[in-house]
Amino acid sequence: MKKEVSKKKTTKKTIQKQDKALIITFVGLIVLVIALAIVALNMKTITDREKANIVIPILEENSENVISIELNDMVKEDVKEYIFVVSNFKDKEILKKSIEYDVDVTPTENTTVKVYKNSSNDNLLTEDDLLIENNKFKAKNKTEDTYKVVITAKEKPAETEKITIKINS
Repeated sequence: MKKEVSKKKTTKKTIQKQDKALIITFVGLIVLVIALAIVALNMKTITDREKANIVIPILEENSENVISIELNDMVKEDVKEYIFVVSNFKDKEILKKSIEYDVDVTPTENTTVKVYKNSSNDNLLTEDDLLIENNKFKAKNKTEDTYKVVITAKEKPAETEKITIKINS
C-alpha cells in the first residue's frame, strides 16, 4: 500500500513538472511571436524606404524637384509602379521650420496615373485635379511621406513620352 501511495506522489510530481515546463514553453513562444511581430513591422518601414526609387529632401522654401519617369519600356496595358519619398531631413540636417509642399503630376495621353500616399488606398489624383496640395512637414521632427505612383499604359507610349512629377515647396 505504501508503494502505491509513493508511486502516486511521484507520478503527481512528474505531471506537475511537465505542466510547468509546458507553461514556460508556451510563454516563451508567445514572447517570441511578439518579438518577431515587432521586428516585422520595423522591417516593413525600412523596406518601404529601401524600395523607393528616389528620396527627395525638402530643406528650404521655394524649392522645386522634378522626377521624370521614362515610359519607353511599356506596352499597351502594362502597369508600372514607381515609389518616391519626400522628407524634411537629409542625414543629420532637419528642416528648422514648418513647411508645405505640393506634388504636381503631368501624365501623358497614353497613360493613366494614380498616386497613393503612405499606406492609403485612396488615389490622390482626379481627372481634373493633378495637383496634390497642402502637404505639411512640422519643424524639427524627422518626417517623410512615401508616394506610390501607378502608371497604366492605355496604348504603347512613344519613345520620348514620360511622366513628370514636380515637388514644390
